[in-house]
Amino acid sequence: MKYGVVQGRLVPQVGDFIQRFPEKDYLNEFDLASQVGCDHIEWILTNRWELQYGDCNPLMKFGRHDVGYLRQKFNVGISAVCMDTFLGNKDGFHIENHRLVFEELINTCQTLGIKRIVLPFLEEASIRLPFKRDEVLNSLAYILKPLNHNDIDFSIETDMYPDEVLDTLEVMNEFCKASVTLDTGNLTRIGHDIDDHIKTYGERISNIHIKDAFRGGTSVPLGTGDLDLGVISKAIETSGVDRVTFQTARIPGVTDVDVFIRNRKIVEDLLNEND
Repeated sequence: MKYGVVQGRLVPQVGDFIQRFPEKDYLNEFDLASQVGCDHIEWILTNRWELQYGDCNPLMKFGRHDVGYLRQKFNVGISAVCMDTFLGNKDGFHIENHRLVFEELINTCQTLGIKRIVLPFLEEASIRLPFKRDEVLNSLAYILKPLNHNDIDFSIETDMYPDEVLDTLEVMNEFCKASVTLDTGNLTRIGHDIDDHIKTYGERISNIHIKDAFRGGTSVPLGTGDLDLGVISKAIETSGVDRVTFQTARIPGVTDVDVFIRNRKIVEDLLNEND
């Protein structure tokens, strides 16, 4: 099993943001990842300005070749690109705000050999409501159908119920390759039975975000919340994934690198128990 992190989890938090592109530390994070055996980083794009103008995020426009160099120098992969709060903005999903962004991002992924784009349909970007789901899926179809993206997997991270997830995948498969990013913390927080999700679409899971949370609360250090750790091994076994990505809460007084090492040992011990 290979272990990685969502970008920014090995370096200091950016301001008050729980998750934000670490403009000042992204270079250092690759170095740290290589030192502690972190296999991959899931790159994040956290606001529209990064995407449209590439002001600070080197993945877009001016810096993509530098990103490729980083990956080779430190032997740390980029497992996916997560559009993160970009899709969660309160302005909604407007076609003209996204069409050029998707085109640019797909070109970047193809240039760098990145095979997955994560679409986080959560919070303001939730598509639980049928009318909202139809609106977003129609917009995605309009954007993606003209583009060449056969080698890219569009993986949805969502708060929908299992049957709704399956229905959404079927619609998306009409215009793109689609799968699921299973986030153990988000599903725990909103009170879903993760076993039901795994049973319903486990083979469609391509990406696993590992984190813990309290039901109705916030993210907490792995193993201290309401997450049944056993679902991690079930998700891995059912989906057949060979890597997982930590997106866990930080621990006061503990370095971010040590948090990664702690989390990796928890999952390694869990998987060894089930061998």
